[in-house]
Amino acid sequence: MNVGSRAQQIMDDDVWKDLTAAVQDELFNEWLKANKPEQREQLWNELKGAERFFKRMRAMSDNSQFLKHQKRK
Repeated sequence: MNVGSRAQQIMDDDVWKDLTAAVQDELFNEWLKANKPEQREQLWNELKGAERFFKRMRAMSDNSQFLKHQKRK
């Protein structure tokens, strides 16, 4: 199994999906409960950073599958 296939397999795995959703939910709930503006800003930035990271991982995984498919043609 090549790297692209393995990356796609990981990204499509239910455990990975559950973990990423749990991280985002936890950060959002902490943000909701935070009282200090500095703390809320830090948590918001962390949440947005996590979202960007997960989206970038998905994009890289999708790209590797696309490139693999293109090589077959």
